[in-house]
Amino acid sequence: MRQTRAVSQAGAATTQQLRLAVILAGLLTGAGLLWFLNRRVLRVLEGYKRDVQRIAQDPAHRLDSRDRTELGLLAGTINDLLDHLQTREAQLRQRAQHDELTGAYTLAGLLERLDGDQTVRSALVVEVPRLQEWTGLYGEHFVDTLIAALAARMRAAGPPHLNARLSTSTLALVTRAPGQLDPAALLEQLEQPFRLSEGEVMVKFTAGYAEAPEGLSAQILLRHAGIALQHALDHHEHLGLFTETLLRRSQEAHLLETQLPGAAARGELFVAYQPVIEVNTGAWVTLEALLRWTHPVFGPVSPATFVPIAERSGQIYALGDWVLRAAVREVLQARALWPQARVNVNVSPAQLLMPDFAARVLAALDALQAPAELLTVEVTESTVMQNVSLACTHLRRLREAGVRVALDDFGSGHSSLGVLTELPLDVVKLDRSFLRATLTGSRQAALLHGAIRLATDLGLRVVAEGVEDQAMLERLRELQCTYAQGYHIARPQPLATLLALRPPGAEIQREF
Repeated sequence: MRQTRAVSQAGAATTQQLRLAVILAGLLTGAGLLWFLNRRVLRVLEGYKRDVQRIAQDPAHRLDSRDRTELGLLAGTINDLLDHLQTREAQLRQRAQHDELTGAYTLAGLLERLDGDQTVRSALVVEVPRLQEWTGLYGEHFVDTLIAALAARMRAAGPPHLNARLSTSTLALVTRAPGQLDPAALLEQLEQPFRLSEGEVMVKFTAGYAEAPEGLSAQILLRHAGIALQHALDHHEHLGLFTETLLRRSQEAHLLETQLPGAAARGELFVAYQPVIEVNTGAWVTLEALLRWTHPVFGPVSPATFVPIAERSGQIYALGDWVLRAAVREVLQARALWPQARVNVNVSPAQLLMPDFAARVLAALDALQAPAELLTVEVTESTVMQNVSLACTHLRRLREAGVRVALDDFGSGHSSLGVLTELPLDVVKLDRSFLRATLTGSRQAALLHGAIRLATDLGLRVVAEGVEDQAMLERLRELQCTYAQGYHIARPQPLATLLALRPPGAEIQREF
Protein backbone atom coordinates (compact mmCIF):
# COMPACT_ATOMS: atom_id res chain seq x y z
CA MET A 1 0.00 0.00 0.00
CA ARG A 2 2.75 2.37 0.92
CA GLN A 3 4.51 1.56 -2.32
CA THR A 4 1.34 2.17 -4.32
CA ARG A 5 0.75 5.51 -2.56
CA ALA A 6 4.35 6.54 -3.29
CA VAL A 7 3.97 5.67 -6.97
CA SER A 8 0.72 7.58 -7.07
CA GLN A 9 2.29 10.59 -5.45
CA ALA A 10 5.27 10.42 -7.79
CA GLY A 11 2.90 10.26 -10.81
CA ALA A 12 0.95 13.22 -9.58
CA ALA A 13 4.13 15.20 -9.09
CA THR A 14 5.32 14.25 -12.55
CA THR A 15 1.97 15.28 -14.05
CA GLN A 16 2.17 18.60 -12.24
CA GLN A 17 5.67 19.15 -13.55
CA LEU A 18 4.56 18.33 -17.08
CA ARG A 19 1.70 20.80 -16.80
CA LEU A 20 4.06 23.45 -15.58
CA ALA A 21 6.40 22.64 -18.41
CA VAL A 22 3.61 22.87 -20.99
CA ILE A 23 2.41 26.19 -19.53
CA LEU A 24 5.95 27.51 -19.46
CA ALA A 25 6.52 26.36 -23.01
CA GLY A 26 3.27 28.03 -24.08
CA LEU A 27 4.24 31.21 -22.35
CA LEU A 28 7.66 31.18 -23.92
CA THR A 29 6.15 30.42 -27.32
CA GLY A 30 3.58 33.19 -26.91
CA ALA A 31 6.21 35.61 -25.73
CA GLY A 32 8.37 34.72 -28.68
CA LEU A 33 5.48 35.14 -31.09
CA LEU A 34 4.54 38.49 -29.55
CA TRP A 35 8.16 39.56 -29.71
CA PHE A 36 8.29 38.55 -33.36
CA LEU A 37 5.00 40.29 -34.21
CA ASN A 38 5.95 43.34 -32.21
CA ARG A 39 9.22 43.68 -34.08
CA ARG A 40 7.35 43.26 -37.40
CA VAL A 41 4.72 45.82 -36.48
CA LEU A 42 7.36 48.20 -35.23
CA ARG A 43 9.27 47.83 -38.49
CA VAL A 44 6.08 48.57 -40.49
CA LEU A 45 5.22 51.52 -38.28
CA GLU A 46 8.75 52.86 -38.54
CA GLY A 47 8.36 52.65 -42.30
CA TYR A 48 5.05 54.51 -42.12
CA LYS A 49 6.70 57.16 -39.97
CA ARG A 50 9.39 57.67 -42.61
CA ASP A 51 6.67 57.78 -45.30
CA VAL A 52 4.74 60.45 -43.41
CA GLN A 53 7.87 62.57 -43.07
CA ARG A 54 8.49 62.19 -46.77
CA ILE A 55 4.87 63.08 -47.60
CA ALA A 56 5.41 66.35 -45.75
CA GLN A 57 8.16 67.12 -48.27
CA ASP A 58 6.60 65.39 -51.28
CA PRO A 59 2.75 65.36 -51.23
CA ALA A 60 2.73 62.85 -54.11
CA HIS A 61 4.49 60.16 -52.02
CA ARG A 62 2.31 57.40 -50.54
CA LEU A 63 2.52 54.71 -47.78
CA ASP A 64 3.71 51.22 -48.70
CA SER A 65 0.48 49.20 -48.88
CA ARG A 66 1.91 45.93 -50.23
CA ASP A 67 1.53 44.21 -46.86
CA ARG A 68 -1.49 41.83 -47.08
CA THR A 69 -2.33 42.12 -43.39
CA GLU A 70 -4.55 44.65 -41.69
CA LEU A 71 -1.59 47.05 -41.66
CA GLY A 72 -1.50 46.97 -45.45
CA LEU A 73 -5.23 47.60 -45.63
CA LEU A 74 -4.78 50.56 -43.26
CA ALA A 75 -2.02 51.98 -45.47
CA GLY A 76 -4.23 51.64 -48.56
CA THR A 77 -7.09 53.46 -46.81
CA ILE A 78 -4.75 56.26 -45.75
CA ASN A 79 -3.44 56.53 -49.32
CA ASP A 80 -6.99 56.79 -50.70
CA LEU A 81 -7.74 59.52 -48.18
CA LEU A 82 -4.58 61.40 -49.14
CA ASP A 83 -5.52 61.17 -52.83
CA HIS A 84 -8.99 62.56 -52.10
CA LEU A 85 -7.60 65.39 -49.98
CA GLN A 86 -5.02 66.26 -52.63
CA THR A 87 -7.71 66.36 -55.35
CA ARG A 88 -9.95 68.50 -53.16
CA GLU A 89 -7.09 70.85 -52.35
CA ALA A 90 -6.30 71.24 -56.04
CA GLN A 91 -9.95 72.09 -56.74
CA LEU A 92 -10.06 74.65 -53.95
CA ARG A 93 -6.76 76.12 -55.09
CA GLN A 94 -8.08 76.42 -58.64
CA ARG A 95 -11.20 78.21 -57.38
CA ALA A 96 -9.14 80.52 -55.20
CA GLN A 97 -6.78 81.40 -58.04
CA HIS A 98 -9.23 81.58 -60.98
CA ASP A 99 -12.64 83.17 -61.36
CA GLU A 100 -15.21 80.49 -62.17
CA LEU A 101 -17.24 82.67 -64.57
CA THR A 102 -14.46 84.23 -66.65
CA GLY A 103 -11.50 81.91 -66.14
CA ALA A 104 -9.39 84.98 -65.29
CA TYR A 105 -7.14 85.10 -62.24
CA THR A 106 -8.63 86.22 -58.97
CA LEU A 107 -6.74 88.95 -57.13
CA ALA A 108 -5.18 86.34 -54.84
CA GLY A 109 -4.29 84.17 -57.83
CA LEU A 110 -2.73 87.06 -59.73
CA LEU A 111 -0.63 88.16 -56.76
CA GLU A 112 0.53 84.57 -56.20
CA ARG A 113 1.34 84.21 -59.89
CA LEU A 114 3.47 87.36 -59.74
CA ASP A 115 4.78 86.91 -56.20
CA GLY A 116 8.18 88.55 -55.89
CA ASP A 117 8.07 89.83 -59.47
CA GLN A 118 9.19 93.45 -59.56
CA THR A 119 9.04 93.81 -63.35
CA VAL A 120 5.34 94.58 -63.82
CA ARG A 121 5.17 97.61 -66.12
CA SER A 122 1.51 98.63 -66.13
CA ALA A 123 -1.95 97.90 -64.79
CA LEU A 124 -5.35 98.81 -66.24
CA VAL A 125 -8.37 98.41 -63.95
CA VAL A 126 -11.79 98.50 -65.65
CA GLU A 127 -15.10 99.08 -63.83
CA VAL A 128 -18.33 97.81 -65.41
CA PRO A 129 -21.09 100.32 -64.53
CA ARG A 130 -24.74 99.84 -63.59
CA LEU A 131 -24.55 96.10 -62.89
CA GLN A 132 -27.30 96.29 -60.29
CA GLU A 133 -29.54 98.18 -62.70
CA TRP A 134 -28.88 95.71 -65.55
CA THR A 135 -29.47 92.75 -63.27
CA GLY A 136 -32.86 94.19 -62.37
CA LEU A 137 -33.74 94.93 -65.99
CA TYR A 138 -32.33 91.90 -67.84
CA GLY A 139 -31.43 89.29 -65.20
CA GLU A 140 -28.21 87.77 -63.89
CA HIS A 141 -27.52 85.75 -67.04
CA PHE A 142 -27.22 88.95 -69.10
CA VAL A 143 -24.73 90.42 -66.63
CA ASP A 144 -22.71 87.18 -66.43
CA THR A 145 -22.54 86.99 -70.22
CA LEU A 146 -21.39 90.60 -70.46
CA ILE A 147 -18.66 90.13 -67.83
CA ALA A 148 -17.44 86.92 -69.52
CA ALA A 149 -17.34 88.67 -72.92
CA LEU A 150 -15.33 91.56 -71.49
CA ALA A 151 -12.84 89.17 -69.86
CA ALA A 152 -12.43 87.36 -73.20
CA ARG A 153 -11.61 90.68 -74.91
CA MET A 154 -9.04 91.48 -72.25
CA ARG A 155 -7.41 88.05 -72.68
CA ALA A 156 -7.19 88.73 -76.40
CA ALA A 157 -4.64 91.46 -75.61
CA GLY A 158 -2.03 88.70 -75.82
CA PRO A 159 0.54 86.69 -73.80
CA PRO A 160 2.45 89.67 -72.35
CA HIS A 161 -0.67 90.52 -70.34
CA LEU A 162 -2.37 88.79 -67.43
CA ASN A 163 -6.12 89.16 -66.91
CA ALA A 164 -7.79 89.16 -63.48
CA ARG A 165 -11.24 89.71 -62.03
CA LEU A 166 -10.77 91.78 -58.88
CA SER A 167 -14.43 92.01 -57.83
CA THR A 168 -17.95 91.51 -59.15
CA SER A 169 -17.72 94.56 -61.42
CA THR A 170 -13.96 95.15 -61.73
CA LEU A 171 -11.44 93.49 -64.06
CA ALA A 172 -7.75 94.18 -64.52
CA LEU A 173 -5.02 93.71 -67.09
CA VAL A 174 -1.35 93.80 -66.04
CA THR A 175 1.70 93.49 -68.23
CA ARG A 176 5.43 92.98 -67.73
CA ALA A 177 6.36 93.98 -71.27
CA PRO A 178 7.59 97.59 -71.56
CA GLY A 179 5.65 99.92 -73.83
CA GLN A 180 3.01 97.34 -74.71
CA LEU A 181 -0.19 98.99 -73.46
CA ASP A 182 -2.04 102.06 -74.73
CA PRO A 183 -4.87 102.42 -72.18
CA ALA A 184 -7.07 104.74 -74.25
CA ALA A 185 -6.82 102.58 -77.36
CA LEU A 186 -7.43 99.38 -75.41
CA LEU A 187 -10.44 100.89 -73.65
CA GLU A 188 -11.87 101.87 -77.03
CA GLN A 189 -11.46 98.27 -78.23
CA LEU A 190 -13.12 96.92 -75.09
CA GLU A 191 -16.12 99.20 -75.66
CA GLN A 192 -16.93 97.92 -79.13
CA PRO A 193 -20.58 96.73 -79.25
CA PHE A 194 -21.19 93.40 -77.53
CA ARG A 195 -23.29 90.99 -79.57
CA LEU A 196 -25.32 89.13 -76.97
CA SER A 197 -28.50 87.08 -77.24
CA GLU A 198 -30.43 90.18 -76.14
CA GLY A 199 -29.02 92.04 -79.13
CA GLU A 200 -26.17 94.48 -79.65
CA VAL A 201 -25.18 96.15 -76.38
CA MET A 202 -23.12 99.33 -76.03
CA VAL A 203 -21.28 99.80 -72.73
CA LYS A 204 -19.13 102.71 -71.57
CA PHE A 205 -16.61 101.59 -68.99
CA THR A 206 -14.64 103.61 -66.46
CA ALA A 207 -10.96 102.74 -66.06
CA GLY A 208 -7.86 103.60 -64.08
CA TYR A 209 -4.33 103.16 -65.40
CA ALA A 210 -0.91 103.14 -63.77
CA GLU A 211 2.48 102.41 -65.25
CA ALA A 212 6.06 102.00 -64.04
CA PRO A 213 8.65 102.03 -66.86
CA GLU A 214 11.28 100.54 -64.56
CA GLY A 215 8.93 97.92 -63.14
CA LEU A 216 7.11 97.51 -59.83
CA SER A 217 5.22 94.79 -57.99
CA ALA A 218 1.74 93.92 -59.22
CA GLN A 219 0.28 94.79 -55.82
CA ILE A 220 1.61 98.36 -55.89
CA LEU A 221 0.63 98.99 -59.51
CA LEU A 222 -2.88 97.63 -58.95
CA ARG A 223 -3.23 99.90 -55.95
CA HIS A 224 -2.13 102.88 -58.04
CA ALA A 225 -4.52 101.94 -60.86
CA GLY A 226 -7.30 101.62 -58.28
CA ILE A 227 -6.62 105.16 -57.07
CA ALA A 228 -6.83 106.40 -60.68
CA LEU A 229 -10.08 104.47 -61.18
CA GLN A 230 -11.64 105.96 -58.05
CA HIS A 231 -10.65 109.43 -59.24
CA ALA A 232 -12.32 108.78 -62.59
CA LEU A 233 -15.48 107.51 -60.89
CA ASP A 234 -15.66 110.46 -58.52
CA HIS A 235 -15.21 112.99 -61.32
CA HIS A 236 -17.28 111.15 -63.96
CA GLU A 237 -14.25 110.72 -66.22
CA HIS A 238 -13.73 107.94 -68.75
CA LEU A 239 -10.11 107.13 -67.92
CA GLY A 240 -8.09 108.09 -64.87
CA LEU A 241 -4.28 108.20 -65.10
CA PHE A 242 -2.24 107.71 -61.95
CA THR A 243 0.16 110.45 -60.88
CA GLU A 244 1.96 111.28 -57.67
CA THR A 245 -0.39 114.26 -57.34
CA LEU A 246 -3.31 111.87 -57.49
CA LEU A 247 -1.71 109.74 -54.77
CA ARG A 248 -1.32 112.79 -52.56
CA ARG A 249 -4.94 113.74 -53.14
CA SER A 250 -5.99 110.21 -52.29
CA GLN A 251 -4.10 110.44 -49.02
CA GLU A 252 -5.78 113.78 -48.33
CA ALA A 253 -9.16 112.21 -49.13
CA HIS A 254 -8.51 109.56 -46.51
CA LEU A 255 -7.75 112.30 -44.00
CA LEU A 256 -10.97 114.12 -44.96
CA GLU A 257 -12.91 110.90 -44.54
CA THR A 258 -11.75 110.60 -40.93
CA GLN A 259 -12.63 114.25 -40.17
CA LEU A 260 -15.97 114.53 -41.98
CA PRO A 261 -18.09 112.90 -39.22
CA GLY A 262 -17.44 115.76 -36.76
CA ALA A 263 -17.48 118.60 -39.29
CA ALA A 264 -21.08 119.65 -38.58
CA ALA A 265 -20.55 119.71 -34.81
CA ARG A 266 -17.42 121.83 -35.30
CA GLY A 267 -19.37 124.34 -37.39
CA GLU A 268 -17.41 123.61 -40.58
CA LEU A 269 -20.47 122.73 -42.69
CA PHE A 270 -22.98 125.22 -44.03
CA VAL A 271 -25.61 125.39 -46.76
CA ALA A 272 -25.21 127.76 -49.71
CA TYR A 273 -28.15 128.59 -51.97
CA GLN A 274 -28.56 129.40 -55.66
CA PRO A 275 -31.83 130.82 -57.01
CA VAL A 276 -33.90 129.50 -59.91
CA ILE A 277 -35.58 132.32 -61.83
CA GLU A 278 -38.39 132.69 -64.30
CA VAL A 279 -36.68 133.55 -67.59
CA ASN A 280 -39.12 136.19 -68.83
CA THR A 281 -39.61 138.11 -65.57
CA GLY A 282 -36.48 137.43 -63.52
CA ALA A 283 -38.68 136.39 -60.56
CA TRP A 284 -37.08 133.99 -58.07
CA VAL A 285 -39.15 130.82 -57.83
CA THR A 286 -37.06 128.54 -55.60
CA LEU A 287 -33.58 128.02 -54.16
CA GLU A 288 -31.28 125.04 -54.59
CA ALA A 289 -29.50 124.03 -51.39
CA LEU A 290 -25.81 123.21 -51.90
CA LEU A 291 -23.69 121.77 -49.09
CA ARG A 292 -20.33 123.44 -48.39
CA TRP A 293 -17.42 122.43 -46.15
CA THR A 294 -14.72 124.81 -44.94
CA HIS A 295 -11.89 122.69 -43.54
CA PRO A 296 -9.66 124.34 -40.89
CA VAL A 297 -6.48 123.25 -42.75
CA PHE A 298 -7.44 122.76 -46.40
CA GLY A 299 -9.95 125.62 -46.54
CA PRO A 300 -13.02 125.23 -48.80
CA VAL A 301 -13.37 121.59 -49.87
CA SER A 302 -15.21 121.01 -53.14
CA PRO A 303 -18.42 118.93 -52.95
CA ALA A 304 -16.98 116.98 -55.88
CA THR A 305 -14.32 115.85 -53.40
CA PHE A 306 -16.16 115.24 -50.14
CA VAL A 307 -19.55 113.99 -51.37
CA PRO A 308 -18.03 110.89 -53.07
CA ILE A 309 -16.01 110.33 -49.88
CA ALA A 310 -19.23 110.44 -47.86
CA GLU A 311 -20.92 108.02 -50.27
CA ARG A 312 -18.04 105.54 -50.15
CA SER A 313 -17.72 105.64 -46.37
CA GLY A 314 -21.44 105.45 -45.63
CA GLN A 315 -21.53 108.93 -44.07
CA ILE A 316 -23.88 110.20 -46.77
CA TYR A 317 -26.95 109.12 -44.79
CA ALA A 318 -26.19 111.35 -41.79
CA LEU A 319 -24.89 114.10 -44.08
CA GLY A 320 -28.04 113.99 -46.21
CA ASP A 321 -30.27 114.24 -43.14
CA TRP A 322 -28.25 117.20 -41.88
CA VAL A 323 -28.53 119.09 -45.18
CA LEU A 324 -32.27 118.41 -45.48
CA ARG A 325 -33.03 119.67 -41.98
CA ALA A 326 -30.69 122.67 -42.21
CA ALA A 327 -32.08 123.78 -45.58
CA VAL A 328 -35.72 123.37 -44.59
CA ARG A 329 -35.13 125.16 -41.28
CA GLU A 330 -33.34 128.12 -42.88
CA VAL A 331 -35.76 128.58 -45.77
CA LEU A 332 -38.71 128.25 -43.40
CA GLN A 333 -37.25 131.11 -41.37
CA ALA A 334 -36.65 133.09 -44.59
CA ARG A 335 -40.38 133.07 -45.27
CA ALA A 336 -40.63 135.98 -42.89
CA LEU A 337 -38.98 138.05 -45.65
CA TRP A 338 -40.03 135.97 -48.64
CA PRO A 339 -43.35 134.22 -47.94
CA GLN A 340 -43.21 132.04 -51.08
CA ALA A 341 -39.66 130.78 -50.48
CA ARG A 342 -39.04 127.16 -51.40
CA VAL A 343 -35.96 124.95 -51.45
CA ASN A 344 -34.59 122.15 -53.63
CA VAL A 345 -32.47 119.49 -51.88
CA ASN A 346 -30.34 116.98 -53.79
CA VAL A 347 -30.70 113.30 -52.93
CA SER A 348 -27.83 110.83 -53.32
CA PRO A 349 -28.32 107.32 -54.71
CA ALA A 350 -27.62 105.79 -51.31
CA GLN A 351 -30.34 107.90 -49.69
CA LEU A 352 -32.98 107.24 -52.34
CA LEU A 353 -32.45 103.48 -52.09
CA MET A 354 -32.99 103.41 -48.32
CA PRO A 355 -36.14 101.42 -47.50
CA ASP A 356 -37.48 104.26 -45.31
CA PHE A 357 -36.29 107.26 -47.35
CA ALA A 358 -39.72 108.83 -47.95
CA ALA A 359 -40.71 108.30 -44.33
CA ARG A 360 -37.51 110.00 -43.13
CA VAL A 361 -38.11 113.05 -45.34
CA LEU A 362 -41.70 113.44 -44.17
CA ALA A 363 -40.63 112.93 -40.54
CA ALA A 364 -38.07 115.72 -40.89
CA LEU A 365 -40.70 118.09 -42.32
CA ASP A 366 -43.07 117.18 -39.51
CA ALA A 367 -40.40 117.71 -36.84
CA LEU A 368 -39.63 121.17 -38.25
CA GLN A 369 -43.36 121.95 -38.71
CA ALA A 370 -42.65 122.77 -42.35
CA PRO A 371 -45.27 122.41 -45.10
CA ALA A 372 -44.50 119.75 -47.69
CA GLU A 373 -44.89 122.21 -50.57
CA LEU A 374 -41.82 124.07 -49.31
CA LEU A 375 -39.56 121.18 -50.43
CA THR A 376 -38.46 119.79 -53.80
CA VAL A 377 -36.20 116.72 -53.87
CA GLU A 378 -33.79 116.46 -56.79
CA VAL A 379 -32.80 113.02 -58.12
CA THR A 380 -30.87 111.91 -61.20
CA GLU A 381 -32.01 109.39 -63.78
CA SER A 382 -29.06 107.09 -63.04
CA THR A 383 -29.99 107.12 -59.36
CA VAL A 384 -33.60 106.16 -60.04
CA MET A 385 -32.63 103.43 -62.51
CA GLN A 386 -30.59 101.57 -59.88
CA ASN A 387 -33.89 100.39 -58.40
CA VAL A 388 -36.81 101.81 -60.36
CA SER A 389 -39.53 100.17 -58.29
CA LEU A 390 -38.23 101.31 -54.90
CA ALA A 391 -37.32 104.80 -56.13
CA CYS A 392 -40.73 105.38 -57.72
CA THR A 393 -42.47 104.14 -54.57
CA HIS A 394 -40.60 106.75 -52.51
CA LEU A 395 -41.17 109.55 -55.02
CA ARG A 396 -44.90 108.83 -55.36
CA ARG A 397 -45.33 108.88 -51.60
CA LEU A 398 -43.53 112.22 -51.36
CA ARG A 399 -45.61 113.73 -54.18
CA GLU A 400 -48.82 112.51 -52.55
CA ALA A 401 -47.74 114.35 -49.39
CA GLY A 402 -47.11 117.57 -51.37
CA VAL A 403 -43.32 117.38 -51.88
CA ARG A 404 -42.22 118.12 -55.46
CA VAL A 405 -39.83 115.89 -57.39
CA ALA A 406 -37.23 117.21 -59.86
CA LEU A 407 -35.17 115.15 -62.32
CA ASP A 408 -31.67 116.64 -62.20
CA ASP A 409 -28.91 116.61 -64.86
CA PHE A 410 -31.26 115.58 -67.65
CA GLY A 411 -29.41 115.48 -70.98
CA SER A 412 -26.12 114.29 -69.52
CA GLY A 413 -24.89 110.86 -70.60
CA HIS A 414 -27.58 108.75 -72.23
CA SER A 415 -30.77 110.27 -70.86
CA SER A 416 -33.97 109.03 -72.47
CA LEU A 417 -37.01 111.17 -73.21
CA GLY A 418 -39.09 108.17 -72.19
CA VAL A 419 -38.26 108.66 -68.50
CA LEU A 420 -40.22 111.92 -68.55
CA THR A 421 -43.41 109.92 -69.02
CA GLU A 422 -42.48 107.00 -66.78
CA LEU A 423 -41.22 108.66 -63.59
CA PRO A 424 -43.33 110.57 -61.03
CA LEU A 425 -41.97 114.08 -61.71
CA ASP A 426 -42.88 117.75 -61.36
CA VAL A 427 -39.71 119.41 -62.67
CA VAL A 428 -37.01 118.61 -65.24
CA LYS A 429 -33.60 120.27 -64.86
CA LEU A 430 -31.59 120.30 -68.09
CA ASP A 431 -27.88 119.63 -67.64
CA ARG A 432 -25.51 122.52 -68.38
CA SER A 433 -23.83 120.50 -71.14
CA PHE A 434 -27.18 120.29 -72.93
CA LEU A 435 -27.48 124.09 -73.04
CA ARG A 436 -23.83 124.64 -73.94
CA ALA A 437 -24.14 122.28 -76.93
CA THR A 438 -27.02 124.31 -78.39
CA LEU A 439 -24.68 127.27 -78.88
CA THR A 440 -22.51 125.28 -81.28
CA GLY A 441 -24.99 123.45 -83.46
CA SER A 442 -28.53 123.59 -84.81
CA ARG A 443 -29.11 119.87 -84.23
CA GLN A 444 -28.44 120.22 -80.52
CA ALA A 445 -30.71 123.27 -80.41
CA ALA A 446 -33.48 121.31 -82.10
CA LEU A 447 -33.04 118.46 -79.63
CA LEU A 448 -33.16 120.83 -76.66
CA HIS A 449 -36.22 122.59 -78.05
CA GLY A 450 -37.91 119.22 -78.54
CA ALA A 451 -37.13 118.19 -74.96
CA ILE A 452 -38.52 121.48 -73.62
CA ARG A 453 -41.70 121.12 -75.69
CA LEU A 454 -42.21 117.50 -74.64
CA ALA A 455 -41.68 118.25 -70.95
CA THR A 456 -44.00 121.26 -71.13
CA ASP A 457 -46.70 119.24 -72.90
CA LEU A 458 -46.42 116.64 -70.12
CA GLY A 459 -47.13 119.35 -67.56
CA LEU A 460 -43.55 119.47 -66.26
CA ARG A 461 -41.67 122.63 -65.36
CA VAL A 462 -38.35 122.95 -67.19
CA VAL A 463 -35.23 124.50 -65.64
CA ALA A 464 -32.04 125.09 -67.66
CA GLU A 465 -28.91 124.83 -65.51
CA GLY A 466 -25.50 126.35 -66.16
CA VAL A 467 -26.54 129.79 -67.48
CA GLU A 468 -23.20 131.57 -67.54
CA ASP A 469 -23.89 134.69 -69.58
CA GLN A 470 -26.64 136.85 -71.08
CA ALA A 471 -26.36 135.11 -74.45
CA MET A 472 -27.38 131.81 -72.86
CA LEU A 473 -30.31 133.47 -71.14
CA GLU A 474 -31.47 135.00 -74.41
CA ARG A 475 -31.11 131.63 -76.10
CA LEU A 476 -33.43 130.11 -73.50
CA ARG A 477 -36.04 132.76 -74.22
CA GLU A 478 -35.87 131.86 -77.91
CA LEU A 479 -36.32 128.17 -77.03
CA GLN A 480 -39.24 129.04 -74.75
CA CYS A 481 -37.61 127.56 -71.67
CA THR A 482 -39.47 128.90 -68.65
CA TYR A 483 -36.89 128.71 -65.83
CA ALA A 484 -33.12 129.09 -65.51
CA GLN A 485 -30.29 128.76 -63.00
CA GLY A 486 -26.58 129.53 -63.14
CA TYR A 487 -23.67 131.78 -62.23
CA HIS A 488 -24.92 134.54 -64.51
CA ILE A 489 -27.98 134.82 -62.30
CA ALA A 490 -26.29 134.33 -58.92
CA ARG A 491 -23.47 132.32 -57.42
CA PRO A 492 -24.17 129.98 -54.48
CA GLN A 493 -24.04 131.98 -51.25
CA PRO A 494 -25.25 131.79 -47.64
CA LEU A 495 -28.97 132.51 -47.43
CA ALA A 496 -28.73 135.84 -45.62
CA THR A 497 -26.25 137.16 -48.20
CA LEU A 498 -28.32 135.89 -51.10
CA LEU A 499 -31.61 137.34 -49.87
CA ALA A 500 -30.01 140.76 -49.66
CA LEU A 501 -29.27 140.49 -53.40
CA ARG A 502 -32.82 139.57 -54.38
CA PRO A 503 -34.14 142.10 -56.92
CA PRO A 504 -36.92 144.39 -55.69
CA GLY A 505 -40.32 142.92 -56.41
CA ALA A 506 -38.79 139.55 -57.31
CA GLU A 507 -41.79 137.61 -56.06
CA ILE A 508 -43.16 134.56 -57.78
CA GLN A 509 -45.21 135.58 -60.77
CA ARG A 510 -46.95 132.23 -61.06
CA GLU A 511 -47.03 128.87 -59.33
CA PHE A 512 -43.78 126.90 -59.63
